[in-house]
Amino acid sequence: MRRNIALLKDFSEALERGKLTLAYQPKLDLRSDTIPSVEALLRWTRDDGSETNIADLIALLEDTGSIGPLTFWALRRAICDTTAMHEAGYKIRTYVNVSGSLLSSPDLAESIIAAIGNHADKVGIEITETAVIADPDQALRSLESISAAGISVAIDDFGAGVCSLEYLQRLPANELKIDRNFIGSLSTSHRNPLIVKATIDLAHALEMKVIAEGVEDQLSMALLRVMGCDMVQGYLIARPIPLADLLKFLEKHGSADITFAKPALNFKASAKR
Repeated sequence: MRRNIALLKDFSEALERGKLTLAYQPKLDLRSDTIPSVEALLRWTRDDGSETNIADLIALLEDTGSIGPLTFWALRRAICDTTAMHEAGYKIRTYVNVSGSLLSSPDLAESIIAAIGNHADKVGIEITETAVIADPDQALRSLESISAAGISVAIDDFGAGVCSLEYLQRLPANELKIDRNFIGSLSTSHRNPLIVKATIDLAHALEMKVIAEGVEDQLSMALLRVMGCDMVQGYLIARPIPLADLLKFLEKHGSADITFAKPALNFKASAKR
């Protein structure tokens, strides 16, 4: 208990002092070999140089009802950083994770729409499948309002929960992210490829793009390409990196073929103007 209280106090101070940062993990479009979007992930390095366990921090903030300030800080930070990406010539959209614990609030949609404002071309949101399942009716109402405002919505970790087909077809989502548990064993499992291919086909029928999470080897990416998956995200492409490193990463794509893995993985930056 004391440890949690201390962590919450330290977090509040870090948020006020600007000690939190975002790292960005690129998503590779398998058709165009470009980077159309990135996912924003929280990072907090303490004054002593130690890294905070972000999963534990977020769980604590959710349990104590304190996740809201972090979520809206992340949206503001992502808008600033993505504006820098656009100014550098890269037309990229950043997706920010929105906690499932916020979905039950009837004010969520209005708050997110206000926070993003006229930056819907720069920032979208990710909501986990399990968050949608927890309060499906309120989730649908919130997501419908957010989507109607032109904000892109991605359903994260699909397959980790038990979302019914009824709710899936009603979800106003632009993208569906297949949970990494199905992708990690894609090249060794007999059933996972069938599940992944069926999910891709279903999502496409519902006019959603599909992203495979946790892609770490060339064979899995090749299989996903054949299956018609739209995008991949994972260590094979890049680990989450700070904004400055992301801009360098994108510049390399725009100027030359770069080898990121063995065998060669070559692709180019997205829409440099």
